Amino acid sequence: MDASFIKSLQDRAEKTRARIGIGIWNPDRELMASLHSAERFAELLVVGNVDESCPYEHICTDEPWKELVRLLANGVIDGAVRGNLPAGRTMRALAEEFRLPVRRLALLELSGWAFLLGPVGIDEGETVQDRLDLLLGGSKLLQNMGVLPRAAVLSGGRREDRGRCERVDRSLLEGDQIAARALKAGIDAEHKGILIENCRGDD
Repeated sequence: MDASFIKSLQDRAEKTRARIGIGIWNPDRELMASLHSAERFAELLVVGNVDESCPYEHICTDEPWKELVRLLANGVIDGAVRGNLPAGRTMRALAEEFRLPVRRLALLELSGWAFLLGPVGIDEGETVQDRLDLLLGGSKLLQNMGVLPRAAVLSGGRREDRGRCERVDRSLLEGDQIAARALKAGIDAEHKGILIENCRGDD
């Protein structure tokens, strides 16, 4: 995807003006100032251990990860930004509340190229099925936004490295399996080995 994808997300956000909860933990002046640019895109509700001097609508709590998820589940907010809340606690609260496995993708932008990257969490993507589910879920998200997805599957070596060690062989085999199953599911996918620099143009 090119940089126009990020711009399209910003345009949608400005038009929608969703109510977004933002998690804040042990705030400082710089962190609070960083919220100013977000006001252009959404109505903000700060959730965290903030004090009454907070210039935004806010909810003070010592367990903001739980409160943020509760607000989302109850429809009080349209979306949630983890902010600087502890990832483990927040993901655990999310999984417990919605009784779903948590799968995360990062939206990155480099020199006019935007792409989704996953898995993000250290405890995600353990199996071929986990990584395939991430790929298919990310592809569905892009399709819902009107983007035709293309996927690059990365693994732990170059194809010519096959046979050098069992770990690399296993990673290459799993990369082939994920790409093949994604193609079978109708997604334009290619296994690129370890060569992330060859992935530009794949979303």
